[in-house]
Amino acid sequence: MRLSSNPSVIRRMIKVEQAVKEAEIKLAPPAARSNGRIHFATSGTRLPFYEATPYIPLLRVIDELRLPSKLHFADLGSGLGMACFAAATYFARVTGFEIDPRLHAEAERIRQAEKVEGISFLNQDFMAANLQDFNVLYLFRPFTEYFEFRAGQKLNETKPGTVVISYVFTNHLLFNVRTFRQIYPVSSSSSLPNHDFFAFERI
Repeated sequence: MRLSSNPSVIRRMIKVEQAVKEAEIKLAPPAARSNGRIHFATSGTRLPFYEATPYIPLLRVIDELRLPSKLHFADLGSGLGMACFAAATYFARVTGFEIDPRLHAEAERIRQAEKVEGISFLNQDFMAANLQDFNVLYLFRPFTEYFEFRAGQKLNETKPGTVVISYVFTNHLLFNVRTFRQIYPVSSSSSLPNHDFFAFERI
């Protein structure tokens, strides 16, 4: 059964989502809510920005890619961990990099409270990490200060075969056409693609 329609996966994610929303309310400044979602600036050297990943579309992308579950997934800017919690319903190993210590601490608290195994939340900048240790990377959109150019240089350090899932990012500065090929969405996809999500493979 596909992740995005598996009742046990969805029940688990609904519980995690509630815990994440409670943490958002605790951490978010006044006026951080817009159109029913919370987003706010966080601490870090690149003026990062927090917003939770919509987990059902991410699960659909994981369904479509049909990657081996033994792969190591990393979220590059994991915030309160929503993408990591979703990925952990499929991948054996999940790592979240979060530069803001408050978000990192809350994500780890939620992980422990919900007894989610297989996730390591790290309070560090992924730009200083060795990304060759991972097979699947995830990037959410709210970054600033020439992020696409700087992160694009970092992604070029990944090993061939690494899959990068992005939310909104399709910029050639991030995915150099000489080093990445787009693998999602594709015209042969068995279901309607979510055009907010894209996936690229390091060649």
